[in-house]
Amino acid sequence: MSEPKRATDTPIPVEVEAGKSYFWCACGLSKNQPFCDGAHKGSSFTPVSYTHLTLPTNREV
Repeated sequence: MSEPKRATDTPIPVEVEAGKSYFWCACGLSKNQPFCDGAHKGSSFTPVSYTHLTLPTNREV
């Protein structure tokens, strides 16, 4: 597989936890969209790592 599969045409809302790492599906084959389930094995695709960070609410800009 050299071209990614389009998983959906609509956004997929998800809740994420601060400080936790997630892996976004880049191939489009995951049954756990938008997250990777390893369906890309044997292809040239790799999941995209994302860590949700929070910022202090009282910080100066």
